[in-house]
Amino acid sequence: MSVVDILRKRKFWISMAVSMVILLILWVIGAWLLVKGTMTQESMTGWVCGTYLVSGLTGGILAGRKENGGMKIALILAAIMVCLSILAAWIMYGGVSLADGGWKTMLFTLLGASVAGMITARKKTAGVKRRPMKRR
Repeated sequence: MSVVDILRKRKFWISMAVSMVILLILWVIGAWLLVKGTMTQESMTGWVCGTYLVSGLTGGILAGRKENGGMKIALILAAIMVCLSILAAWIMYGGVSLADGGWKTMLFTLLGASVAGMITARKKTAGVKRRPMKRR
């Protein structure tokens, strides 16, 4: 399955939207915990990395299940998520700084999507019947 075929499917874009919604919901929960004083400022980096991991994992599983080439689909989804994150940071903050831990979010997005790709990339052998082996 080519990249163009993957990008043409509506299921891929729905998975991308679900992944971004999960990311935003987890960010809202993290901000609420920070405001309430339950979470410290230092632990927010771990929370944001975890949200990217969960988002990449769920989006990759949704996009790649019941499809051939699950790893390719999940990694394309992760690449688009990373590009959208960089674009959003560039629009909001006027630039992207990878020195402050921005590389961690990319790494965790790719890690989550890679795990999702490994889960969905197994061979589809549901309808194949195996014959018993003949003895000599």
